[in-house]
Amino acid sequence: MISNLWKMEEKCLCWSRCRNEVRSIERCIDNVCSFDRPPEGFEVIVIDGMSTDGTREILSRLKSQFSDLVVIDNPGKIVPRAMNLGIQFAKENILFEQMRDVFIPRATYAI
Repeated sequence: MISNLWKMEEKCLCWSRCRNEVRSIERCIDNVCSFDRPPEGFEVIVIDGMSTDGTREILSRLKSQFSDLVVIDNPGKIVPRAMNLGIQFAKENILFEQMRDVFIPRATYAI
């Protein structure tokens, strides 16, 4: 249960990798950004594989809505590189990956 993470009093980082996810990326980010925030903070990172379908434009718009959102380019366009970028960028002790087509019900993460 994600709410147990907040009891550790550490900043939490959620990351997702994507490429050409125009149909699901906004719903994914909205879902993650609706989480109750732990006291120490929360950051959302999206590693984008140089999408060409409008995903990048959606992420740019969402960055202006959610101050916790960071977008990292993955010019290699491959999953292992995206995962390495996410881990490399992670400065926090608590890390979880949100898949673009998996949505966490509010009851799961409420404090």
